[in-house]
Amino acid sequence: MGLPLRNKQHISETTSSKIFRNNIPDHWIVRDATEKDYGIDFYVELADDSRRLTGDLVAIQIKGRRNIRWNKHYKHCLSGISIENTEYWHSFAVPVFICLVNLSEEAVYFLAAKKYIRENFDSILNKRPLPYYFNKQQILNRTARNLSIFRYQYYLDQNYEGLVKDIIAFISNYQSHLDFLECNLGRDFFLGVEWKRIVIMNHIYNLLDSLCCYFDLEWDLDKFDTYKIKSKTKFGNHYDLYEEQLTEIAEKLYLKMKPILLQIKCHICEKESTYWLSRDNMLANFLYNTSNDGVFPD
Repeated sequence: MGLPLRNKQHISETTSSKIFRNNIPDHWIVRDATEKDYGIDFYVELADDSRRLTGDLVAIQIKGRRNIRWNKHYKHCLSGISIENTEYWHSFAVPVFICLVNLSEEAVYFLAAKKYIRENFDSILNKRPLPYYFNKQQILNRTARNLSIFRYQYYLDQNYEGLVKDIIAFISNYQSHLDFLECNLGRDFFLGVEWKRIVIMNHIYNLLDSLCCYFDLEWDLDKFDTYKIKSKTKFGNHYDLYEEQLTEIAEKLYLKMKPILLQIKCHICEKESTYWLSRDNMLANFLYNTSNDGVFPD
């Protein structure tokens, strides 16, 4: 009697799925995609370390391989993905991660698809299939360090449009912010600060804090409210902030302006150059013509 024989590919897909689930925290929620032929296998809802659901949703595409060979740079090339899937992932509403599963070692490696696509945007413009290079160090398992890396890359992708707005706000107000910070240095320390200057300083503080977080730059400032507490403790409750603390904030923010500008220039003119020339040609060309000393073109 002829009985059905299970397809090897289907067995591989089932095994890959089991390995993937075994390498993520139990308190993350995995939801199967009912239609799997369109480049998404699962939706995973991330929970925090206290098992609280956060609403953070990531789309997962699983690719299983029996043995993975890494080159001398600890990279592995995954080919055979259609340009249609690449374009689909690029336009997806939530972050997409491709997870490469080593069936022999039961290890999972991850790649943030949308970031990778932006960095290799020629493929979309030229309608060419994109080879995806995985890094052996980007392994997904239950260790705190690797989960932290995965979450951080999720955060960068999820907040990318916010980064775009911050970049535009930073570039368009660069000189006026520099002037404002410079004008608030070295005033009489015991004098109170009017609310308008506090609001402007708080805005610049939040903008630079966000950009430093994205570009992984050192942020050595206290929380903004901490400076208010310090001010009131030293000078009294007549004002929310006094000039001594405003100067302290302004000095530190002033020193961060140029490093952030150079990170933005590198991001737009080097890492994601083709993407940005396509997305915002005027801004990209403006930064191409900005010197490494932070001098804008005339």
